[in-house]
Amino acid sequence: MLNIFICEDEKKHMDIIKKHIDDYVMIHELPMEIVCAANNPGKIISHLKNNPGEAGIYFLDLHLNADMNGIDLGTEIRKIDPRGFIVYITSDGESYRMTFKHKIEAMDYIVKGDAYLAERIGECLYSAHIKLTTKTSVLQDNFVFKLSDDVRKFRGKSDLAKDSIISIENEKILYFMTEPELKHTVIVVTTDGQMQFRGSLSDIEKKVDAKRFYRCQKNLIVNLNKIAAVDSMQYIIRFIDDSEVYLVPRNAKKLKERISEQNVILKDS
Repeated sequence: MLNIFICEDEKKHMDIIKKHIDDYVMIHELPMEIVCAANNPGKIISHLKNNPGEAGIYFLDLHLNADMNGIDLGTEIRKIDPRGFIVYITSDGESYRMTFKHKIEAMDYIVKGDAYLAERIGECLYSAHIKLTTKTSVLQDNFVFKLSDDVRKFRGKSDLAKDSIISIENEKILYFMTEPELKHTVIVVTTDGQMQFRGSLSDIEKKVDAKRFYRCQKNLIVNLNKIAAVDSMQYIIRFIDDSEVYLVPRNAKKLKERISEQNVILKDS
């Protein structure tokens, strides 16, 4: 089920948006519904905090007659629902630049009065539905975490702000690792680079797919699909990007067994 949210301070436009959404959902019999339509951004945030983990698509006006504008609302939504779909509908044709500046990553930007408003809204609903129901969609197949004060640089970019939400595709993750000198800190290594965040491997084990990710030793969770070789002489795990990590000798046999099992799963899938 995909929850639909609308935040629009003008009743006339609110009614138009609601009608287009209701008509499209009814005609195409999509598993989604409007759960919150408000002129107050606080009501949207309140609903999300009281119902964490639900998938959502958000139709937001940029200029709201409230303490919080559409950009602020989009930023808050991203903290609670980092993989949600955000669509901006506004009368200001130039304001879309603000969404890029603040890295909201909106699904679409629609100007009020667009002759194809109904079609544009329908396209957004359909696209969100496909991404939600597709097995490999970003919504379902990402590892999401919150950064802490001591976040390190990632992919050469500047340090991100505390409490930033990061969403990484599981297919890009090579392994998670902890090091003795970095207390309560996890290093996630991906095909794009690496990043540190506050956490524990025990918590990560509960979040990731147990068929794909395997905790082969106390300080290491590996993505079985990304291992290129296991060297039983030097006790090294080599990944597809040629990076290597040390493997405790007694764990080599079990790791090879898990890799073999995973290969069977991949062939059957």
